Amino acid sequence: MGAGQSREAVDDDTFISGVRVTQGLLEQLDGKPRPQRVPTGLAAASGGGSIGGLQALRPQAEEPSLAAAGPDRALARALERSRLVGGQLLKAEEEELGRVDQLAQELLSSQYVAPSRPRPCAQAAEECVRCYAEHADDPLACAAAVEAYGQCAREAWREAATKASGL
Repeated sequence: MGAGQSREAVDDDTFISGVRVTQGLLEQLDGKPRPQRVPTGLAAASGGGSIGGLQALRPQAEEPSLAAAGPDRALARALERSRLVGGQLLKAEEEELGRVDQLAQELLSSQYVAPSRPRPCAQAAEECVRCYAEHADDPLACAAAVEAYGQCAREAWREAATKASGL
């Protein structure tokens, strides 16, 4: 009779454990409130009051609902506080963004000056516009002005490319 015989007696479908499943455990897992027991001598002696500063424990129908509502109330208060803080942060962010924009504008206006360059081929462009205005009925008469403007533009591009490659 050793360990080998005890294995033979146990079915493959049977699981043996040292845990007892009681009705109270099942109710506790289901979340059902369990009335707390008060020893009969303690309840009679106290008359339902407190003994030595300790309350006699009795089941009350209102306690579970209040206990369940407690976390909900705490969560609601925390959510409300979070919303208030979020609103304050958004308001502070808007104010800070306005200040940053104002400082950036001041800095740009005092420090940055856009480079001023003459528009290339401005005279040739004016000649084209004037020619088209004079010869509205015959735009082909302005071919020479358009060709001069195109030549000027190509030269301006070559000059800009030469400056850029020389940098």
